[in-house]
Amino acid sequence: MAPKTRKTVQKVKPAPVEEVPHPRVRKVSAKVLESMTDVSASTPSMKKKNPSSPSTSKRSSSSSSAAVSALSKKLKASNPIITEQDIVSAENGQELIELINGLVNTKQDETFAKYKSKVQNQLNNDHQVIQELNADLLQRQETINGLLQEIKQLKNEVRTYSSSNSASMTVDGSLDESKEFVYESPIRKKINKKIKNSDTLISQDQLSKELENIGFTLDMLELLTGLRIVNFEEDESKYFFDVKQSGSNGQDEIYINYQLVISKSFATTAEINYIPTFLEALENDDEDQEQVDNANLLKEILPDYLCENLSFPYDTLSQFYSKVNRAVNKRTK
Repeated sequence: MAPKTRKTVQKVKPAPVEEVPHPRVRKVSAKVLESMTDVSASTPSMKKKNPSSPSTSKRSSSSSSAAVSALSKKLKASNPIITEQDIVSAENGQELIELINGLVNTKQDETFAKYKSKVQNQLNNDHQVIQELNADLLQRQETINGLLQEIKQLKNEVRTYSSSNSASMTVDGSLDESKEFVYESPIRKKINKKIKNSDTLISQDQLSKELENIGFTLDMLELLTGLRIVNFEEDESKYFFDVKQSGSNGQDEIYINYQLVISKSFATTAEINYIPTFLEALENDDEDQEQVDNANLLKEILPDYLCENLSFPYDTLSQFYSKVNRAVNKRTK
């Protein structure tokens, strides 16, 4: 029988793995690693030495549990730092596992996870609040736009009402919207008041005498002012006065013909429209040469605004007369 040959198997060492140190663990020296290997190797040998001593095994297990519990409390403390001494002093593999778990899942990781969740919830709440504020803002903007539209409509209604209906004040001061202001001559006001206050009816003779007195009054006014009402007409809405105003200096006689138009009804203040009718002599070829020469002279001496149509308030009529009188008499002196 041939002798058996013993085959030798050469063990191949695995390639060393480069370990990346944890930022919270100090760099472990080779000596410390050897100590860890000795601890791990001695643990099973100890169990083999005393296989028949259950009490010893129980004491060892209880002391190991106590050490692991103390190590867990240390890892749960705030900002635990694992040092070389902690790794060297590990008595069994369970403590080493606790150290590794402490490095993988630390208190800072839990705090960061809680903070991240809290921030995310806050962002969600802020987003919801912003959406609610935007919706409220849109609703308020729609309300503002509606109010602006109502204001615009009310302004248009007021403008339309003011242009179509003018209101007057009654005797007791209340607003009477059914009446309008109506123009009435100051002279007629006095005559009408005199007639209303009279208890007797005016006879035909008294009326004729009153008209004669008015004629004398107008003649005297013409001598004093150089102003004469040549013609008077009226229609349903207006009064028309044809006026002739001449210079008071007799050396170079000059006169201006114009027309004043007054509306019978008005909103607040009666207005007078001025029409320079003397310019018609320049447009008609059949006019008298004297009137044509007079019109040409007026165009030279009068201000530009008196050669065009214009409007002015009724209560400034005396000022208008003064300006025309000053312009005419200034050139005749």
